[in-house]
Amino acid sequence: MKKRITLISSLFLCCITLVACGSQGSGQSAGEDPSKLSHFEQAIASVSNYDIHLTGGFDYSIKQYYSSEVVNSKSVQLRVKFDGGTQAKRIQNTKTLNPYGQGEQFTTVETTTYFRNNQICEYDGGWKWRSYDESEYLKTGLSAYIFNNDYFDNVSEAKQGTDLQFTAVVSDNYVKNVLGSDATGITQLKIKLVVKNDYSLMKSLSFTYNQEKTNSEISFVSVFDAGTFDFPD
Repeated sequence: MKKRITLISSLFLCCITLVACGSQGSGQSAGEDPSKLSHFEQAIASVSNYDIHLTGGFDYSIKQYYSSEVVNSKSVQLRVKFDGGTQAKRIQNTKTLNPYGQGEQFTTVETTTYFRNNQICEYDGGWKWRSYDESEYLKTGLSAYIFNNDYFDNVSEAKQGTDLQFTAVVSDNYVKNVLGSDATGITQLKIKLVVKNDYSLMKSLSFTYNQEKTNSEISFVSVFDAGTFDFPD
């Protein structure tokens, strides 16, 4: 049991590193004429061309299930406004399965930070501001995913309201091409992608896949109402 739980945790850690690193995805080459691309090629290009300045932030989550129970998870809620200077708030939650016999079954952590005037505000016995890079704070993690039309099979297209929805399957031998070299043991990788009907912006992206004795889902959803921020003093 201890070995199995440790394995589940280590596999999940390989996957959540995908949201923080990776080379830039490739959906459309620079200078390529969009009119010569298929609808799906234009859709996957919206992932590598994603511009957070066209949104009010995003909701990201990854959940790993063992049977029907969530054993590991991570979520990020980023809200941002660009009028009058960049202002943002990020809430991150993690739930991690602990090794068998080491205290509580799960460790849960919530972290909230704020950003404005090229400074981040973090809580460490009190709220403290320090200089921080804006692009780092607003990082989406989408550059970790490499989308090339050749990696996908069984592509389908449908309308979702005024948007376009695409679904596709990634054959097992292309999984590492899409998710990165750390994506070991993953099978049955499927994606669902929703874009604006002019392909100018990705609205949402989700993955589902199996890994050893678990199954997982990753979700990234653009948000357009940032709400209000109450910044610490």
